[in-house]
Parts: sequence; structure tokens; C-alpha cells
Amino acid sequence: IELLRRDPDHSPKQLGSVLREYGALLADRRQLEEAEPLLIESRELLAEAHGEDHPVIATIEARLGWCARRAGRLEEAAMHYRRALDIRERVYEPNHSAIGYGLTGLAAVLEDLEQFEDAESMYRRALEIDVVALGPRHTEVGTVHNNLGGLYRKMNRFDESVVHLRKSIEIYTEVRGADDLWTSYPWLNLSRTLLQADRPEEALEPVAIAIAIRENALPPDHSELHVARVQHGLVLAAAGRGEEAVPILSAAVEGLEPQFGADHPLVIEARATLSTLADRASDGPS
Repeated sequence: IELLRRDPDHSPKQLGSVLREYGALLADRRQLEEAEPLLIESRELLAEAHGEDHPVIATIEARLGWCARRAGRLEEAAMHYRRALDIRERVYEPNHSAIGYGLTGLAAVLEDLEQFEDAESMYRRALEIDVVALGPRHTEVGTVHNNLGGLYRKMNRFDESVVHLRKSIEIYTEVRGADDLWTSYPWLNLSRTLLQADRPEEALEPVAIAIAIRENALPPDHSELHVARVQHGLVLAAAGRGEEAVPILSAAVEGLEPQFGADHPLVIEARATLSTLADRASDGPS
């Protein structure tokens, strides 16, 4: 990038491509404030080189949507994902996998915005496209099943949630492996669904599997490992095993709060559960 900027004869198209790659790398590393201006500049250069209706512009818009979503700017994220989807629907055939990816990204933001019915419709359309374009045993198909499972949990449609999450587990296990980090996500979501459905005893095995996968795949202080341990503590508390839950929740909060902040919903829920358990312990046996 430095060499291209210093070269008066540099190609704007080449600079735009390198900026896009570097911006995507920074975004993957969650360096959002650094990534976004590079992606915006890249979009301007490549739109000038290729035109607005080009797949690369859709890719950049989707990446900008991802950044905005991670930063909590959900309306802005939805705008970027809609732009990406609009371009893809203009340039690709109706059952192209790129349209499936675009639908899934936008659906996830609409889910965050609690527009659940619109999100469901988009996930279901994405699933139909992905099965045709990629085949029924593809990672992306497993991802849409996982997302639908999480959405149906929020909609209190627990039986449907379990069906989709088990399908996601099955696909991820076959395609990526039982010990792959991706496979931990539907296992963890399955535990969440069973807990919310007031089936804490059944929720214990899925969260234990998720933790085992993450312990093998991640560094000891990784946030995703602490997230799974919070869920373990919540399940134990709901199952009436408060003495086991307290040290697990306490350690998970200690690891998670510096990374996510004290106002993160998961940290708040864990602290509230710890407070409830402390009150029960102080009251003594009934």
C-alpha cells in the first residue's frame, strides 16, 4: 500500500484490491476502526474501476456490514448487507451461492434487530438456495441450520430449534470434524435452547461437548471459551447444582469482563445468577 501510494503511476484498481485485502484482514482481527476506512476507500476505487454493479463491490459492502454489526451499529449494518444483496441479485442467477451468503448476512442483522419474521424468511430462502448451489452437506448449509436454531430459540419455538441445531451438528461433524471449533457453536446453541426450554439436565451434555472442543482448539483465556463456561455455570445453577456453578461462573466472568465489558448481556446474566445463588446460600436450607 505504501509503495502504491508513492507511485504517481499506480493503478487505482490495484490499490483498491490491496486495500480490500488488508481491510478484510484487519476486520478478521476485530481491528474495526482501522479496517473500515480502508474498506470504504477500496470501495470507492473499485467502483470507479469496475462500476457499482460488480461482485467485488458486494463483497466489500458485506464486509462493511460485518464491521458495523460487530460495532453495534445495526441499522448501518443492515444498509450495507442490503446493498450487497441487491448487487448480487442483479448480477447472479437466482440460485447462486453468493445470494445465499448475502441473505444469511442480512438475516443475522435483522435477527439482532428483533425483526424475527423477516429474518426467518431470509434464512429459509438462503437454506433453499445453498442446498441447491452447494449441496446438502456443506458448511454453509450447516451454518444456516445453526442460525435458524438460534432464531427459533428467541422465538420460543424450541422443538424447531432443536431440530435445526442437531442438523447443524450433524453437518459440521461430517464436513469439518467432531473436534472442529465450528462444531462447538451448534452444540452450545443446543444447550441454550434446552436451558431456555426448562430442560437443564439435558442441556449439560451439549455444553460439556462445546467446552471440550474449545479447550482443545483455543488458548486458555480466549473469550469464546469463557462464553461456553458461562453457559455451563448457568445450566448447573438451573439444575440446582449451585455449589458447582459458583466457581465456574466466577472464573468465567473474571475472564470475560475485561474482554467484553461489564455491560455485556452475558456478563450481566452471569453476575445476576451469582447474586441469586449467593442469596440462596445465605438463606440456608429451607
